[in-house]
Amino acid sequence: MNHTLLGTRLLVVTLVTMAHASGGLARAQQELEHFAVIVNAGNPQNELSLNALRLIYLGQQRYWGSGKGIELVLNRAGSDEKKLLLSKVYDMTEAQLKKHWVELIYRNQISSPPSTYPSRETALQAVVRDPRAIALLHSTVAQGAASLKILRIDGRLPGQDGYPLTLQQAMRLDPIGLGGPASAQGARFARQEPEDEADTGGEETEGFEIIPRVLLRGFTHFELGARDNPAFVSTRESEGAFALGGLDLFLTSRLSERASFLNETVFEPTEDGEYVLDVERVIFKYEFGDFLNVQAGRFHTTIGYWNEAYHHGEWLQTSAGRPRILAFEDDGGLLPVHMIGLVFKGRHMSQHLQTDYSLELGNGRGPAADPPQITIDANDPKALNLGLTLHPLTLAGLSVGGSWYADSIPGNPDPLIGPVHTALDERIWSASLRYQENGWEALGEYFAIEHESSGPSADSDGYYLQISRQIERWTPYARYEAVSVDDADTFFADLDDLERWLLGVRWDFGDWSALKLQYAHADVTDDASGTQGDEDELELQLSFAF
Repeated sequence: MNHTLLGTRLLVVTLVTMAHASGGLARAQQELEHFAVIVNAGNPQNELSLNALRLIYLGQQRYWGSGKGIELVLNRAGSDEKKLLLSKVYDMTEAQLKKHWVELIYRNQISSPPSTYPSRETALQAVVRDPRAIALLHSTVAQGAASLKILRIDGRLPGQDGYPLTLQQAMRLDPIGLGGPASAQGARFARQEPEDEADTGGEETEGFEIIPRVLLRGFTHFELGARDNPAFVSTRESEGAFALGGLDLFLTSRLSERASFLNETVFEPTEDGEYVLDVERVIFKYEFGDFLNVQAGRFHTTIGYWNEAYHHGEWLQTSAGRPRILAFEDDGGLLPVHMIGLVFKGRHMSQHLQTDYSLELGNGRGPAADPPQITIDANDPKALNLGLTLHPLTLAGLSVGGSWYADSIPGNPDPLIGPVHTALDERIWSASLRYQENGWEALGEYFAIEHESSGPSADSDGYYLQISRQIERWTPYARYEAVSVDDADTFFADLDDLERWLLGVRWDFGDWSALKLQYAHADVTDDASGTQGDEDELELQLSFAF
């Protein structure tokens, strides 16, 4: 009887223990781990909104309110901190984040990617050393250091209800017993990342640099294209041919905390089989803060979105090739996509809106659209370009922008230079809209070009609308575009009207390489004769960055 009672008691105790362990397992599986945003104790910043934190980590806000630059400390790929950043701050994959940094470098917004550190300890020490630094670390690692400060995010600290920077973690097994509390030392090592894994998303900088470091980046592409009934939009007379694209090399150097240099040089293939060297950009930049930076040199005119964001970077853009309205000057383009002079750019941040603004002053067009005037200006008046772009922070994927360009074009009496025309006053208006959400992107721009002279005025315009949807590494896309050239416009006398639509798919088979298959159909009208024709094009393009 005593044995039976003892056995019953043991069974009850065992069942209760198992139920308790099971409940503990369920609770542990749902336990949230908190991550802290830390800065140096000498930083006067005490809190940030989640939107402001997102702008800092995206490289959109680069200066603290005190005027000191922000040094972003990133965690290695695969760490819990990086997983949280990708899911709750960046809303990107690791590959998309790498591309994001290249895009910012190409647009001359930053000169190098943020530093990436291999472990929590090295990231922690970076913040201890640098009063400008900011990092995201597990809250247990960040607590207790007198030389650090934990920032409130949306008014909350790690551990408080509603704190946004959390990850749900699976239960950690204690080596002594199932479900038991792990020791402090065991928990520390459970959270520790290995330090021997290399990361390719950034660069760690240590030591003293005798001279500024130069970073070299580049793009190129290789394609196979076939055309039926080639028209003026064709760049090759052959109806089917392999072709090498331009070799685009650009280098950047951070000269000081506020000064940087950028150069972009493109080796362009010609129809006679040779390469021509084009120096596309040479820019010295000095930053006074987020509100203002001044640039001097040759740059991409801030007319619309596409021209500054992609320009020669075929790998950066979704499609194979640019919209016709944005063709380069030496390809019969209508817009002044390059300028030599001064740039004044800045950004204003408010609680709900990011406003980007720019003013550009430089040499205007010469008697012909090509080439841009690099060392001379054919007349005294300078070209002026004003740009404004709005980014509502409550709708993070939306940007709406516009620009206004004004120039005085000297007359051209020589038909060997280009179309003959009298002196012109040129005004160009542009409007752009871009929206991204859940892999979808809608991008559209409109350009209106006005030429006034002693004769009749002329109004030409062009636009495009492109829609794409990224599904993992595949991105199908479609675009419709049109260009209408006024018959009375003597400056564009050798250009024709165009309507074009295209369908394509892009496959990013690597982080830095993409394959694009694209079909396009164009209807072309020769303004001089009124003759209409069409062109069909099938193109397979391999583009990559290095």
